[in-house]
Amino acid sequence: MTQGRKAEKIKLTERQEIILKKIVSTRIAEHRYHQRASIILRAAKEESNPFISNEMNINREFVRRWRWRWAQNKEILSKLEIEEENKTYFEGILKVLSDVPRSGHPIQFTAEQVCQIVAVACENPQDSGHILSHWGTKQLAMEVEKRGIVKSISSTQVGRFLKSGRY
Repeated sequence: MTQGRKAEKIKLTERQEIILKKIVSTRIAEHRYHQRASIILRAAKEESNPFISNEMNINREFVRRWRWRWAQNKEILSKLEIEEENKTYFEGILKVLSDVPRSGHPIQFTAEQVCQIVAVACENPQDSGHILSHWGTKQLAMEVEKRGIVKSISSTQVGRFLKSGRY
């Protein structure tokens, strides 16, 4: 996908076109699927990336990326063609139109651990032998480590859990 390269040619099977049109026309499909399916349908009509970009009021690189991703999934799409069940076929097309897994740090704390940390934060620190009237994040981090809820946690992370309100 370098600058100046010709756009990937997109050739759809009749079945792919039906499914993509269904995704575009339904109100149930998420916006991202609707947009990506629209790009593929337009690309199959041999519309240029700049034209699609202008018509849909989206970034040209976004159009290029989805056109390229569709073309790169030819093998998966070919295997889907032999799938007889429409629901499985539809789900396969959605998978091709889905975001790729993103890199990043793996989840370090389970939902259960976060809930236990929040539960400790709701306790009176004096019940655990502290002379505090309220938990500070540093003391709370040390307490959850002492209880074995987590092996190690920073006070900053404890603060993030409490501030986010998502437990």
